[in-house]
Parts: sequence; structure tokens; C-alpha cells
Amino acid sequence: MAPGDMPDRDQTAVVEALRSGSATGALMPLKQIDTHVSRIFLGCEHAYKLKRAVRLPFLDFTTIEARRSACESELAANTAFAPSLYEGVLPVVRAADGHVSLDGPGDVLDWVVVMRRLPDGSLLDEMAMSGTLTSALITQAVDTVARFHTGATPCNDAGRPADYRKWIDGLRLAETSGAGSLKVSSTSGTLFDMLEREVIERSDLIDARRRAGFVRRGHGDLHLGNVCVFEGRVTPFDALEFDPALATTDVLYDVAFLLMDLRARALAPLANVAMNRYWDVTGQSEEALALLPLFMGMRAAVRMAVAGERGDLAGAARYRDVGLSLVHRSLPRLVAIGGLSGTGKSNLARRLAPAIGGHAGLAF
Repeated sequence: MAPGDMPDRDQTAVVEALRSGSATGALMPLKQIDTHVSRIFLGCEHAYKLKRAVRLPFLDFTTIEARRSACESELAANTAFAPSLYEGVLPVVRAADGHVSLDGPGDVLDWVVVMRRLPDGSLLDEMAMSGTLTSALITQAVDTVARFHTGATPCNDAGRPADYRKWIDGLRLAETSGAGSLKVSSTSGTLFDMLEREVIERSDLIDARRRAGFVRRGHGDLHLGNVCVFEGRVTPFDALEFDPALATTDVLYDVAFLLMDLRARALAPLANVAMNRYWDVTGQSEEALALLPLFMGMRAAVRMAVAGERGDLAGAARYRDVGLSLVHRSLPRLVAIGGLSGTGKSNLARRLAPAIGGHAGLAF
């Protein structure tokens, strides 16, 4: 049993009916993909996402009603990002003859989110692993997120320094819990201490941006595995649904997940493209760059805690090292490039920027 998992005997019939294809009328078994909170069943044209009956430090899906609510929240949260990818929420029912299927008369056993199936290889993390992820795709992803952020309503009741400290405390608890379940010692105290220090030192800037309207409902889980190319468009999906408060943050904390993930995959040039594009299209101030060590470091801590919950010690250690590197202080550098008009100064700057300073390279 995975750390944080609970016996899900009540879901056994549902899982088997979906996996075998009998619940959907498929002629062959569906491919099953398990995450720490969901089971996803891939058919020829559709995917069916079942919330697992688990309780974790940040969510509780141990009741059917909680899972129904989470499915409906996921549909609502993703409508703005991927309206043609998400089709609806359906009950899984047991008919009088005992057959388990989607929708129709019978006793409701559970609920699923119904989506269009993504083509194989369409996820940006798959492209990152295959070496086919390009700056053009990253630019399209950032433009989509920037449009969403720009159109979202500012929220002055969230995104305070105390909120970030609370989330760091929650991550510390989750990481400690995961380590305890695996009977190993937590070794991430230094990272959490450094993140808390960053919150304290950047409190004035954090609060000034909240008052200026930069705290808005965002995607909440914007790593490369949650961005795809669908029907020819770069499309974020699987936005965080179980707690709107966790997705209502400074917009830079939202996009910091993408920047961190690119850095963690040794794709610094693409992280630099993403950062500069976001700053350009949203008009962020240079002062706001000072928040990237905190926000990217926190995102690394999120992935570290998730890896720990999954029992992936190597993954947890890797993200811990990424987080420590992000919050490490380094001396600033100034690079001046001179030359006549049209001699390639901007092109040279773009090539140098990812390798010189900054947590996603230099802004230019």
C-alpha cells in the first residue's frame, strides 16, 4: 500500500469495471495509469479519471461525496484552459443485475471525469524527455497562461506572506509524514528553513503585489506533465481542483511551477524563454524577479513532497537538491554587450542569458 493510501475495497468493483472495459462498452481492456490521487483509464477516444479513496495531508477523498465534488470542481477549474478536452462528470452505477457501468439507473458507486484521450507523445514532459520540446511550444504555453492570468479577477484576501508560510508548514508536514511512512529520516529541514527565511525577507514585496492585484486564481499545478498539444494548440489541463485557496496566489507563483520544472530537467534555455516571455506579455516589474527564488523553491518542495508520498526517494532527493539550488544566494552579475545596429547583440544576449545568473537565467 502506498504511503497515505487507504484500503479502497469500496472502489474495487469500479476499478475492475473500468479497467476491463465493461463499464464503457470497450472491446478490450483499458490502459490504467495511477497517480497519487487518481486512477486514469485510457480508451481509444476517451479517458476516464477516477479519484482514489485516499486521505493525504492536503486532501480527503475517502467518501463518495468528496470524490463527486472533486470531479465537478476539476471540470469547472479546467473549462477556461481546455474546454474541448473535458467532456463531463458521470456516475459509475451498479444496475439491479449487478453490472457496473457509466450513468444510467442503479446505485451510484463512484464518479469519474470524462475527457478526450490525448494522443501519445502530446504531453510537454514527454517532449522534454524525447528532446523535442521547443521554444515555440514554451512560448505558446506561456501566452495561454498569461491570457488566463490577465483575465482573472484579483483577490485581495489571499496571497499574504502568512499564506505562503502556512503552505511551507504544510509541505514540511507532508514531507515528514511521507518520510515516516517509508521509515526514513527527513532531510529537508534546511530547504524549508531557507524558504521561510525568503518569505520573511520578501514580505513587503509579497504584500505590495497582493495590494496591486497580482493575486488571482490560476492553474495551480502548472508543470510540464499538465500541458499538452491538443488539436494543434498548446493546452494546460488538470488544473488544481481540490482546494481553490491553493490555486489563488501571486500569478508568479503559478508560472514558477513551469520555470522550476524546466530548470529541474536541465532545460535552462527554455526556462529563460518562458520567464522573459511572461515578463514581456504581462508587464511584470524587474523588482518582481526577486520572488523567483522563493516561488520556484516552493514548487520544487511541492514535487519533493509528492515524490515522497509516492515512495520515490530518489525523486524526492532530486527535487530537494533543485530547491536548495534555487534558494541559494549568489552574487549578481552585470553583462554589457556592445556593437552596431544589426550585428546580433540581441541574439547573443539570448544565448548567454540562460547561463548567467538568475533562477531562470537573465531577463533581457
